[in-house]
Amino acid sequence: MTSTVERRKTVPDIVLLVNAALGALVLVTHGGVLLLLLSERVPAPPGYAELVWAVIPFSLPLAGLVVASSIGGLFMRKIKRPALAFQAIVIFFSSLALLVWAANIVIHGIPLGNFVWTPGFLTGWVVYSWFLCARVAVSGRSMRRSRIRYLLAVGALVAVPVDLGVFLRFLLSMMNT
Repeated sequence: MTSTVERRKTVPDIVLLVNAALGALVLVTHGGVLLLLLSERVPAPPGYAELVWAVIPFSLPLAGLVVASSIGGLFMRKIKRPALAFQAIVIFFSSLALLVWAANIVIHGIPLGNFVWTPGFLTGWVVYSWFLCARVAVSGRSMRRSRIRYLLAVGALVAVPVDLGVFLRFLLSMMNT
């Protein structure tokens, strides 16, 4: 029978697969937008190209590294834990960037163009990323004694109001058009 501490030291393959899927999602969505902008066949709303060009230099390489580190971690056990630590940092900072962007939408309104919001996606991304950080940062025994165990609750308390705020702004903008 393995102890909780021993289980926490191992990284389940499913975590690496989930992170690879999230990285692939970013690669497909951001890469697709980049291809559309480069083709100049689809007109972009005002300010949209600038936003894309500000995000793409960070999102595409980091998403590629998340996918590559997941694949490496699946095939080489020695790098599994460092790969997860790297992914936790990348996904955590991406959740912070998403929170700032969403809070900006709550404050300044919905951007021009085709805007879609999926309620709960931001909250899920934030909670998952903060879960990864908690899992990587603290071992099982010290997790019970540490305040970091509250990280998930703090993440949800921060993300839910922003998530709902954007959704309400989105609904109000739909009613006004």
